[in-house]
Amino acid sequence: MLSSTSNSNDRLPACARWGLSWLLAVALTVLVLSAAEYFLRSKGFVPSMADSIDLWAQQRLRIDRAPTPPIVALGTSRIQMGLDLNVLERRAGTSAVQLAIDGVSFVPVLQQLASDDTFTGTVLVSLTESILEQPGLEDTARRWLAAYAAMAQRIEFNPFPLWEARLSTFVNSRLALRTEGAPPYVILQHALTRSGSYSAYLTLRETRERLGDYTLVPQPGYYAWRVKEHFGENVFTRKVSYEEFVQAYNAAIEQLKPNAVNRFLTILDRIMASVAAIEKRGGRVIFVRFPTDKMVWEIDRRRFPRATFWQRLVDRHPRTIHFKDYPELDSFALPDGSHLDMRDRKTFTAALADIIERRFGWQ
Repeated sequence: MLSSTSNSNDRLPACARWGLSWLLAVALTVLVLSAAEYFLRSKGFVPSMADSIDLWAQQRLRIDRAPTPPIVALGTSRIQMGLDLNVLERRAGTSAVQLAIDGVSFVPVLQQLASDDTFTGTVLVSLTESILEQPGLEDTARRWLAAYAAMAQRIEFNPFPLWEARLSTFVNSRLALRTEGAPPYVILQHALTRSGSYSAYLTLRETRERLGDYTLVPQPGYYAWRVKEHFGENVFTRKVSYEEFVQAYNAAIEQLKPNAVNRFLTILDRIMASVAAIEKRGGRVIFVRFPTDKMVWEIDRRRFPRATFWQRLVDRHPRTIHFKDYPELDSFALPDGSHLDMRDRKTFTAALADIIERRFGWQ
């Protein structure tokens, strides 16, 4: 005879008991993750992706599956930080894909799009003369293109790896626990063992848009560092005041001579061959000179005189936009002299979209 005091769980079917156990486990996991996420955000951590080769390949695959010809952004960090894809998509009425790679030449990616007979979209290229001048900056782009080709081949008959990658991206892009792709225990250890709040000024979205919050960097020190990096040489061997820095670098910049144009023209030939292939089948390529200011612009202006470099592109291709020709693009204060602050992205993109619509129209 069964005891009247037997536990009610004993009368549950085995499958129900397992279901209850799993439900409790899931609830406990969600509770722990939520607490960890709340703690990290209170310490200043925010969700931010690591700009990886796999994330780039996922974005490149979006072009192949776009229902209408998309807009593709190429270039370096200036277009990655300065372009708001949501604003651009609303204005153009089509999808936009961010394929810029920080510090890497766009030329191999443009060539690959030119060789893709299915691509008929608009390529928006941030052209920076200094990137084209430096040898060796195409290697990374070729490696990332190879990763895209390998992923495209893998998913041709088995889409599950892509679905898994997209699910992982979706989750990780929303968790402070996965900031910059680091393991959660590393993030938690950092938060627990260091005093003060975490303040990374750069964050990366799952779309590969990079946002720069320049209120989080020490000024004018960061601007001085950017000028020194852009100039390519430290003119001091000792610590100096900011006033001494400005005076010395202004004097050094005044002594700069124009670079030779030969390498630029050689690469321009390759660029124009790709442009011709894309536009022959109905696509378009628009080149944009993104803003720089203060000493960074002075370095660019002296090393790459507009009449010698940019004008060579204008002479061969009508769809070009230089920020110095448009007050609405040249009115932004760039905290480091080279990149737009995240608060200016939408306004800048809307102004750029106005110019594109007025001069060229959308496809």
